[in-house]
Amino acid sequence: MDQNLSPNDRYRLQLGQLSSISRRRSYRARFVKAGRVRSMGNRQSNIEMTENALVSAFTSGLFEGKAVFVDHADFFQHPSLRNLAGVTADIDYDPAEKSILGTIKLYSEASPIATLLDEILAEGSSAPDVGLSMVFWPVW
Repeated sequence: MDQNLSPNDRYRLQLGQLSSISRRRSYRARFVKAGRVRSMGNRQSNIEMTENALVSAFTSGLFEGKAVFVDHADFFQHPSLRNLAGVTADIDYDPAEKSILGTIKLYSEASPIATLLDEILAEGSSAPDVGLSMVFWPVW
């Protein structure tokens, strides 16, 4: 190790190595829309996501920089790093649609997921209904 490097120089070098990853894919998506929440099995639940709750979460930055996983953790388990696919970014609120929009930036290791998403999106209106699931804690 070069004795002339300061700790900050080593830190910048490490960040430079991380930022050289260029195979990341990004997808623009609607994260959530005000209204009745769909539960497992695509059934409507008894929970309603209000527009005020979405606006409050948006203005508090609660959708920015969140981990995106492939599939759900089982009951009494936490999400696994094995299923980490990307991160959320570029969050917007659309008042006309009463929805939160954003970008999912997939990590390079999730390239098989990107390939699958590209194939699904290419099917257009005949594509299967795939989407996001959000972990949230309702206030009763």
